[in-house]
Amino acid sequence: MKLSKEQIEKLAGLVRLELSEEEKERFSGEIASILSYVEKLGEVDVKGIELDGVEISNIYGKDKSEPCEISQAELLKNAPMTEDGFIKVKSVLE
Repeated sequence: MKLSKEQIEKLAGLVRLELSEEEKERFSGEIASILSYVEKLGEVDVKGIELDGVEISNIYGKDKSEPCEISQAELLKNAPMTEDGFIKVKSVLE
């Protein structure tokens, strides 16, 4: 199942890549190959298979609040832009 040129262009746009016509053609086949492999993995019957030696547990500790040893003014010295006692960042959404 080869992807169409439009599908490749849409995918490239989503990941913000600029592709040449040659790359679009090449990636069309490569992505189709990857997708067909993933489809095959979905067909594998894994019922009754047990994993040995794999223990799932929470690896994170409990959150705890502690007072900061550095003052706010001292921390703000490291920020490239500040405003009214806060770190100012560039707008993410327009």
